[in-house]
Amino acid sequence: MDAAEVERYMALYKRSAERGDPHEESIKQALKAVLVSPRFLFRMERQPAGPKIEPLGHFDMASRLSYFLWGTMP
Repeated sequence: MDAAEVERYMALYKRSAERGDPHEESIKQALKAVLVSPRFLFRMERQPAGPKIEPLGHFDMASRLSYFLWGTMP
């Protein structure tokens, strides 16, 4: 998660708090946004920096093998 994404979720929290919503409701609004975001719902791989073939990292390899063999997350 990058800083801009965190700032968007914090803005949701701040807007809810400024409306006078209780703290729990403000947290709930930000958490809902996180839970429906595409980066949370879908498995996304990082794109290679250039046209060259790059080796996979340990986590990427484990994820691919897990989805291939068992059809679920590692």
